[in-house]
Amino acid sequence: MYTFSSGESDISPQETILESRILALTNLTDGIDWYNMKSRNYVTTTYQDLTQDFNVPVPIVFLDKDTVVVGSGTGRVGIYNMGEKKALQILDHSGVYYFSFMP
Repeated sequence: MYTFSSGESDISPQETILESRILALTNLTDGIDWYNMKSRNYVTTTYQDLTQDFNVPVPIVFLDKDTVVVGSGTGRVGIYNMGEKKALQILDHSGVYYFSFMP
């Protein structure tokens, strides 16, 4: 049985080399999934180092037509490109925030 989990998503501001806008979404499993909006097909996955304890939906925003910036539950921010399998750059700071929800 396949379980699909998605976090946040964004659509590229302009067409890429695929001659289509791109949908990028955090998949809450292993990273960022990229989809071609014209063909509606999966393109690739860019892998993130996801820790189960901090694996929560986080913002994802396009910087340009094929590069995104993605937050994390650990306080790190990553810059990822559709053509790369790993982060272009990780921006780190010492803050980690825990949220408690009260009913």
